[in-house]
Amino acid sequence: MNKLPHEKLREWVENSTIKKTYPSTLMSMELDPKDSFEDADRKAFTKLADEIEEVYITRSEHDAEIKRIIEAQGYGRVGYYYPHHIMKTYAESSGIPMKDEECITDWLDRWFLERPRFDDGEPVQFGDSAKRDFGTADAENIDKMTFCKGGSVDVIGSNGHFSTSRNGECLKRLDPKVYDADGVEYKDGQTVWSTDPASPESAKVIRVNPNSVDVRWSNGERGECIDPLYLTHERTVFDTNGERIKVGDEGWDDKGNRCIVIGIGDAGFVNLKYDDGEIFSLSPTRFAHREPDSFDKAMERFQSILEDKDGLDYEVEEKLWAVHNRLTALIERGV
Repeated sequence: MNKLPHEKLREWVENSTIKKTYPSTLMSMELDPKDSFEDADRKAFTKLADEIEEVYITRSEHDAEIKRIIEAQGYGRVGYYYPHHIMKTYAESSGIPMKDEECITDWLDRWFLERPRFDDGEPVQFGDSAKRDFGTADAENIDKMTFCKGGSVDVIGSNGHFSTSRNGECLKRLDPKVYDADGVEYKDGQTVWSTDPASPESAKVIRVNPNSVDVRWSNGERGECIDPLYLTHERTVFDTNGERIKVGDEGWDDKGNRCIVIGIGDAGFVNLKYDDGEIFSLSPTRFAHREPDSFDKAMERFQSILEDKDGLDYEVEEKLWAVHNRLTALIERGV
């Protein structure tokens, strides 16, 4: 590996002490060993200057070009470096593009480690599934690859079945079908939401695995191998008791009025239709799937039992009515 000019300078200084000579003498001997003594230093210094110019000036121009590309792509300002965006720019110009949200190590593994390819040109990855070329079943969730003499490659699924690429021929991809909590199929690039009321955040699907999904959460963090039933394609909102609200749910608002959910807005409000046909939008915390309780409702139930009278002794009924009337009076007084 060739040494850079500053490394050579340090080496000449160190060796001059050992060999008891001048650093410039060692430089002349290495850069122009056949020149005469009179011209040696002059030519050696000129050659060293040329090397410095080639290495450092060219590098500065290269860095300037990188920053120009960054600005043109809208990735940042001059002076700010984004390695991933730089790699993505060069990858695209080289004809081996990076996927959205793909990290550099995954890109290197995908393109530069030898493996068969699917008919869409993508290298086969562990976790992918390939359609069978013969046999009884497809190779699902590939976890092994066997490189055989003659150039063929067997890709073997976790289910024990395999598919073979012969003489570089492409395999047919078996796209995994994975479904969310509502039975909707996942696709790369979709926006999904968490069904956990403790963290109802959104995410972007960046990879669909046979039994899970990889996502990029709204806070920028990457989530891998997420249980598909933990997410949904519909925006998630939760009622006052932490239960998820879905279109078609029946319930009550915070005033005890019965209603049905007919939609969920972009801002997270729920659109409710009441028994009288009126439609309103409310915060989801003002909606409940279970009928809210109150003193008034308890008293109504109490009164309905008294008015039924079946099975009540007359004296007991009189005492209960007295309690009922007393409670009603207290409620009216706001006690």
